[in-house]
Amino acid sequence: MKIRRGFTLIELLVVIAIIAVLIGLLLPAVQQVREAASRASCTNNLKQLGLAAQNFASTFGFLPTEYVPDSGQPPVAANYPYPGQDWHVQLMAYIEQQNEVKLINGVLTPVNAATDTLKLFLCPSRGIRPGQASPNAPGTPPPYGGISDYGYYVLVPWNVPGAQCILWSPSGVDLAQISNANGTSNTALLSHLGVNPAEYGYGPTTWYNCNNATGGTSVPDRDVPLGAYLSPNTYNPPDLSSPHPGVNLVTFADSHVQPIPHGWLTQYQNQVWSWMNPTPISLP
Repeated sequence: MKIRRGFTLIELLVVIAIIAVLIGLLLPAVQQVREAASRASCTNNLKQLGLAAQNFASTFGFLPTEYVPDSGQPPVAANYPYPGQDWHVQLMAYIEQQNEVKLINGVLTPVNAATDTLKLFLCPSRGIRPGQASPNAPGTPPPYGGISDYGYYVLVPWNVPGAQCILWSPSGVDLAQISNANGTSNTALLSHLGVNPAEYGYGPTTWYNCNNATGGTSVPDRDVPLGAYLSPNTYNPPDLSSPHPGVNLVTFADSHVQPIPHGWLTQYQNQVWSWMNPTPISLP
């Protein structure tokens, strides 16, 4: 009669070690696959927003702008249909989110206190999450509002002479105007706003009354200082950042989306974000 024996301690340790090695080899691959899927979804989000802006232009003859002048700055064009309103809100009818806003006395007004979580405005690599009140802004009571990860560099001629971004223009910019300058395929429209991973729950901004980057520098999310999107205690992400390794995804005025290395986007920030730029640029 044969006697069945169990594993020896050494055999058990060897099996455990082999399993640990396999997990160590497989985990990075799983993470890479997950990031690839998230990046593809994020690219689709930005593509849909670019197409929505194109459809807006087909309706009105120009791309949207959310420009609000300060003292001494040019007024909003008299023919602009939705003056002083957030770009997200203006595009709701073109992204199948008409129920999120109501037109009240000519003003697009969000419903549900603008707290709805809208996946199209959220980068999956940062997570699909509702907004919450930031501890850096104690005067803002919850609910904080629905979050958006996307925005742009507010590039204007009173800061950089001869430069003008699309979404903060005193009048809606005609696609033909862009084609005659930098070109629609070379002019940035949207990208990721800057936020540190520890603060994904608070920002980088809301999709209603959003704030946008006051600088065009682009870095990885982990390099954004804590509290930078509330510096100093205002909803103004100072720069752009991205959770995608090595690049920031950028929607261009022709609606195509392209991954752009942080270094290039930082170096050419005043050219690629300005539709007025007369100097030809070649995207990497």
